[in-house]
Amino acid sequence: MSAILLIVCVASFLWWMELAAEWASALKGAAGLAELKVPDSSTAGLSVIIPARNEERTLEQALTSVLSALPFRGEAILVNDRSTDGTLEIAHKLASSDHRLKVVDITDLPGGWLGKNHAMWQGYLVSKGGYLLFTDADVIFEQDCLVKAISLCEEEGLDHLVSTPTIITRGFWERIFVPIFAILLMSRFRIWRAANPQSRFYAGIGAFNLVRRTVYELAGTHEALKGEAVDDLYLGRLMKSTGGLVKVVSGAGCLRVRWNIGLRGLMEGLEKNAFAAFGYSLIRVVGGCLILPAATLGPALVPFSCILFGGSRILWFAALAGLGVWCSFAVLYRLASYATGDSWLYFTTFPVGVLLMIWTILRSAVLYHMRGGIKWRGTVYERNANQK
Repeated sequence: MSAILLIVCVASFLWWMELAAEWASALKGAAGLAELKVPDSSTAGLSVIIPARNEERTLEQALTSVLSALPFRGEAILVNDRSTDGTLEIAHKLASSDHRLKVVDITDLPGGWLGKNHAMWQGYLVSKGGYLLFTDADVIFEQDCLVKAISLCEEEGLDHLVSTPTIITRGFWERIFVPIFAILLMSRFRIWRAANPQSRFYAGIGAFNLVRRTVYELAGTHEALKGEAVDDLYLGRLMKSTGGLVKVVSGAGCLRVRWNIGLRGLMEGLEKNAFAAFGYSLIRVVGGCLILPAATLGPALVPFSCILFGGSRILWFAALAGLGVWCSFAVLYRLASYATGDSWLYFTTFPVGVLLMIWTILRSAVLYHMRGGIKWRGTVYERNANQK
């Protein structure tokens, strides 16, 4: 038993240490949007497509920031997806004073579609730009952000540009949950590898998926993602499947978003995606929820167990590996802090964050089966609409 524990602790330490080293290497020397120069001129057309359902709390500030950041040949398209609050009124008010803003109002959802995916597709249908930016209705853009992004795509011949936003966190529980989510996401997807055409990895972020129109159409548009819950990441997979050039850059200082409000909001925000990320498979969920604590909580507790109760030489070696896991998470939280601005000392809470993530995953799976499908923004999408 001691030998098995040693193997688990060492394997865990090596896994998290390797992730920290690769992530740090990806960040080193990589220029973000904020560091890029503003081009003298830009002739490329851009359509910013923003799906919105009941977004009155954040919409006006977000839309105003988009309009102020639009390049010379730019337009913004707000797609109202059956909102029941003041979303449509806010959009029309802004559109009446700025001709660059178009408003598309959706009142019915065709079968087989998720509402957000359908809204983005409808936005594409009325768009004119050679580049399309799919973003959310709560993302705030700085003035030169979009011009810099288009210029980067033109200079490097990119077909898909992903930019990671600054994530605004407030309160203790948001600062526990967001970093561990980011770390586990990076552990699974390694989005910095997406730029390598030979890599199987891909990238996509709901806050900033900028695509070249011709390649997006070649990939099948959002029609190919009708029922996908993890639409942002899978748009990246779709774009990469065409052989298009991909790049991931930091958007710190250029775009920011408060993902969700409070712990409850964060968990509810992952209701749609968490189970879907496991391919709607209970076997994968159970496996993941067993492996995750074995790779984190177990090694983290061994050093304390040895200090309190003693142990064999093998257990003390396992404890050293467990300390290595703590050190790896300290580095990982430092790396995650570039996106949140929070103190890296929150790494001391990573066991709590892991438990919260396990609960979130299990909750997503249970609710999916109780409801007979995904519930998102007031609509239940039946199982056959979102499973392949």
